[in-house]
Amino acid sequence: MSNHHGFAKLKTILFSTLFIAMAIIALIMPWRPTKSAIEKRTLAKFPTLTVTNLINGKNLDQITTWYADTFPGREELMSLNATLKQAYGLHQTQVVGQVNQTAAPQHAAKINRAAKLHGVDEKMNNLFITGDRAYSMYGFVPGVLTDYAHAITDFAKQVGPEVHVYDVIVPTSSGIYLDAATTKELGGSDQQQAINFAYRKMGKQVATVNAFKAIDNHSKEDLYFRTDHHWTAKGAYYAYQALMAKMKQPVSPLSDYRVRKFPGFLGTSYAYSNQSPALKKHPDTVVAYQPKATNELTYRDRDGQTQSAKIIADATQYDEANKYMTFIAGDQPFEEINNPKLHDGSSIVVVKESFGNAFTPFLVNNFEHVYVVDYRYYDGKLADLVREKHIQNVVFLNNISAASTDTLVGSLIDLLK
Repeated sequence: MSNHHGFAKLKTILFSTLFIAMAIIALIMPWRPTKSAIEKRTLAKFPTLTVTNLINGKNLDQITTWYADTFPGREELMSLNATLKQAYGLHQTQVVGQVNQTAAPQHAAKINRAAKLHGVDEKMNNLFITGDRAYSMYGFVPGVLTDYAHAITDFAKQVGPEVHVYDVIVPTSSGIYLDAATTKELGGSDQQQAINFAYRKMGKQVATVNAFKAIDNHSKEDLYFRTDHHWTAKGAYYAYQALMAKMKQPVSPLSDYRVRKFPGFLGTSYAYSNQSPALKKHPDTVVAYQPKATNELTYRDRDGQTQSAKIIADATQYDEANKYMTFIAGDQPFEEINNPKLHDGSSIVVVKESFGNAFTPFLVNNFEHVYVVDYRYYDGKLADLVREKHIQNVVFLNNISAASTDTLVGSLIDLLK
């Protein structure tokens, strides 16, 4: 017994020594990561130490978060963990998240690209994965949608009838590709009904655009990415057509743009699914349509600095998680595009979240001045910008989930006050 006890004690000491040594090495290693490609976020930074925060323990908590967040090899370990989980069994269909506690239905999706559903393997986020495609599920939030509609209506009243205000609410992929029975049994809501609800809450001062119908009419095409929650540029193009019809403007055919293709994209859905091997085997190709009139834009970054960029950037060398950044330099507080081939003084501002990035390039052929405001980061007031730039048209473009998220709608309301 004593020999066994001594051996156990030795193992404990050796393990503890190894663990402490690894922790110290990880702590002093200078090449700690600063960003996570898998999670698409900036990792925690080492905190500024203060006497007060050291005494109350806040700095200790911050250091613990920093240490865990930036542990060398963390990305590789997360990827290995996902691979090992997949090895537990075959996962043809899965629900990632707390969508609904019922089993997945036995209904086929609207289009043949989605496989027949045979049950749920995993619940972690609000993603539904079948075959090689992921869908974000949507839940109806009437109160937030009402706030969204009222804020835009109040803004239209504020700027007056000389400024034309439009609203484009965009469905997400599940609203277009999944049938009604599948959506219901997964705990999702009818997106067309939710969009119509929001539009009914808007006053006559706002011209609403039926993007759902425009997109749904082409539902057999690849209008959304398989591995990411965004729409493709093709999906954005059909919404552009609907907006131009509402504005009584000509629609530029796709032949008027230079086609750019960037394969190897693994987007947000891939990240949120714990790097699903089924998604990884079939990465997306980002297809972008570059205006021939100009590919130049300027933007004000989050530090207030003015930068130059491309409307469609060469994303060939971008990492697999960031190829959607090809569109208008990503999410910037304020952007400006001037078409040198137009001299009619026409102007438009797109007030958007990231769905607006793939949409904006199509407007360049129609307007001399195209402005973009990302309400999540812009620190001014939209009415002031409209007056300063003599903007004639204001387009609010949001996907239905963003228009139903209280924090995002809160940011939009702050912009419109």
